[in-house]
Amino acid sequence: MQTLWCSCCARIYRSNLLKAIDYQAVEKQRTGNFYYLHEQLKGNNRLNLTIPFGAYMYPFYCETGAVVSKALQVRNIYIPLSGLMCLSSATLVHWNMTMQ
Repeated sequence: MQTLWCSCCARIYRSNLLKAIDYQAVEKQRTGNFYYLHEQLKGNNRLNLTIPFGAYMYPFYCETGAVVSKALQVRNIYIPLSGLMCLSSATLVHWNMTMQ
């Protein structure tokens, strides 16, 4: 038997579900992940980065970006398209990301 929810009940459910998330812990974990990746990759990353709080991804830029992206995808490692950048024929292809 399937239960149908009205939009009001669904809104309350989502609200309660979001209240269960410890956002400070999430921010701390994401910042730690960013720091770890930065320590491992900063020597190969052509971007000059500062460590933000709660970053959802690590922006990595290298001339072989397309090859690196494909290798990560083959290993089922998620790559957000908003951070995907590659250099091809000296043209930077840049999707929805601001560079500082």
